[in-house]
Amino acid sequence: MRKRHWIKKFLGGALLAAAPAVGLAQAPEGSWGSPATGYAPYVDPQSPQAAAYAPTYAGYQQAGWPEGATQWPYISPYTAPPVDEHTYQNGFWFNRQVRDTGRKYFTYMAATFNTFADPDDVVVGDNNAPGFLVLPTTTTTNNTTNNAVLLPDDIVARHTWDDVENHLSGGGFRGTFGWMNPNDTGVFITGFWAEEGSAVYDPHNPIGDPSRPESTLSALYGVPLFDGQGETSLPLQPGETEPVVVPGGGTQGYDMQYKLAWQSQAYGIGGGFMGSSFYSTDTIKLRPTFGLRYLNLRENATFDGQNSNLGYLVSTGGSGTTGGGNNANNGTPRGRPVPGSVVGVGLVDPLVSHLRSNTKSQLAGPEIGLALDLGGDKFLIQLQSKLGILANHSTREIDGFGIGRTQVQVGSPAIVPIPLDPTLTSFQQQESTTSVSPSFEQSVMVRMPVLQFVPIIRKSRLFENAEFQVGYTWTVAGAVYRPGNVIDWAGYPNFPTINSNKTTWFMHSVSWGVEWGY
Repeated sequence: MRKRHWIKKFLGGALLAAAPAVGLAQAPEGSWGSPATGYAPYVDPQSPQAAAYAPTYAGYQQAGWPEGATQWPYISPYTAPPVDEHTYQNGFWFNRQVRDTGRKYFTYMAATFNTFADPDDVVVGDNNAPGFLVLPTTTTTNNTTNNAVLLPDDIVARHTWDDVENHLSGGGFRGTFGWMNPNDTGVFITGFWAEEGSAVYDPHNPIGDPSRPESTLSALYGVPLFDGQGETSLPLQPGETEPVVVPGGGTQGYDMQYKLAWQSQAYGIGGGFMGSSFYSTDTIKLRPTFGLRYLNLRENATFDGQNSNLGYLVSTGGSGTTGGGNNANNGTPRGRPVPGSVVGVGLVDPLVSHLRSNTKSQLAGPEIGLALDLGGDKFLIQLQSKLGILANHSTREIDGFGIGRTQVQVGSPAIVPIPLDPTLTSFQQQESTTSVSPSFEQSVMVRMPVLQFVPIIRKSRLFENAEFQVGYTWTVAGAVYRPGNVIDWAGYPNFPTINSNKTTWFMHSVSWGVEWGY
């Protein structure tokens, strides 16, 4: 067979070039690839020679690799070490290894509708003061002289602060930021703001012709007060043989205006840590929570009243009138003056009364709780219960003017009528207290993948990784001051003062918003 000469030369050169690559030459001491560097060339891990080489080359660390990282196959650059933990369930210990995929961050933003606790059933005035109202009139109607108009309790109701409209409510927002670790522990920061909810009780509405006094006045509203001006013998009640004598006081009527108002507001912030699961399955996780909370409560209550200081016969809504005489009501509504009986006696200017009570509470302290997750990544129901012991720094303040009587009580001596000049009857008092208040919060959150079905939102990049979430939260704080409870009412020449009565405050909150995971 004949061979071309150039092929012979090519094959010879190739053999000479390949000889050094398979030779047994050794690198100089200290050079790359020598034993002095500690670097071992690749050896099949299954071979006996693999145990003679230690993967300790430090060049990876110098280049910014994590401690202990080296070349394949000793530690793979594509899989990180697993999270290894022991858990206790149903009397057995389990070892669980979770692939470390890094933290999962989340942000939740929601609008809220908040409903505050109604005012307590506390009397506006002194609940122990005589509840009979006397209108100072001397009139003659149908040849009957009426020297005093006595209104019993069933006419002058003892009104309470919870007469204001129910459901002190308003809008607001709630937000949460945090992350979850691969071992199901996590950190969170949450906050909320609830706008002011307000309610008013203003039942005094004129009827008929506003130009007629009997259409604009109503004797159904009064404030019972003690003022220390002599003793009062209460009228005999059915079954009584002797009148009951009480310290000087009576009920001041407000026939032109009787108005109660209430405002509530709250906001707060908190943070905490969610621990490892007590109990865990594919669809159930029970974990403890530890954290700190700050809560700010602000409430305000006001009373405004005006009394005409006119005298008149009052309709009981039946066939007669209060105050004596066989006088027909002529269809006059209950509590309204009988037509033609209004007279001006004594003070002709109206009495104007005002009282404002304000409370502010700042609560802060630790809390612990439990978090229960039901479901998975797509559909999740989470229940959280938290119990806290909070330091409560509170400020109470009352101010006003014109709280007193212009009329005498039945069976009592003459009184010194309250001056109609507000500068002579004004009052103001403020106190601050630090105490301890317990707190409790129960929340239920439901996360569901419904945004993908909303026509416009599902195409928005903003909501690409977002999920809809709806929830309910009930927050309770005990041993707090509320404005209707901290007033000790007194009439001129005495003045209302602040007391230390505590009660419970709570707030319901319904939220709906979006959670982003990344």
